[in-house]
Amino acid sequence: MNNHERSGLSPVWLIGLALCLGVFLATAIPLIVSVNAINSSAWIGFIGSLIGGAIAIAGLFMASYNVKRQVRISLMGREEERMEAELPGLRQTADLMSEMPILDRNFSPGSISRKLDAAFPLIAGEKWTVRLQKHAPEADTRTMQQMGAEIGQLYRDDRVAEGLAEYWRVAHERTLRERQSGIRSAESDTALRIAADRMNNGVTAVQRRLGNLRKLRDEINRRIVLYEERLPRFRRELEAFFDR
Repeated sequence: MNNHERSGLSPVWLIGLALCLGVFLATAIPLIVSVNAINSSAWIGFIGSLIGGAIAIAGLFMASYNVKRQVRISLMGREEERMEAELPGLRQTADLMSEMPILDRNFSPGSISRKLDAAFPLIAGEKWTVRLQKHAPEADTRTMQQMGAEIGQLYRDDRVAEGLAEYWRVAHERTLRERQSGIRSAESDTALRIAADRMNNGVTAVQRRLGNLRKLRDEINRRIVLYEERLPRFRRELEAFFDR
């Protein structure tokens, strides 16, 4: 039971508290007002009522505990089934991402798309989600869609960055030739500066996509660790509940 379940009083416990206060007030006030008028039969009736109320309240608390425990076990059983169903696919996805050289820190514009083409041969019209699912068939659709969207955009951004890098290279070589010829053109300097800015923006877009993929990889690994830690604990508690 987590901290949110322990905090405060449940409605059943509040009802029990109200019953306790009601029994106390219903018996204590007459005792205080007319303590001398109480005979032995009244005492017997009072004690019987008090014991009956205590038993009813205890039964109420036991019923509350059992209901909450059964609800917890039911939720735990469904959570166990969900984690067992997702874990093989998460492991396949983690293995797939660990084998991707594109997640290395160092890259040059165009290198990522070439590595992806080599690792996942392209079939005309095929989406990246479908290409990835061939390597992780047990992975859940949502994770594959998210991963496919990021890699597809990364592929396109890398191709754009490659074109921008080539544009900068041409502008840079032209500026060098002009300077070697003794020509200093403000137009060429401006074109070179614009080409450099565009190339840097393209590289930044690729780095942003790589960062998103690294975060996705870390989240998948975190879920694997969490599931592997929770599953044995859930199984022990479920076995203890059904074996008692």
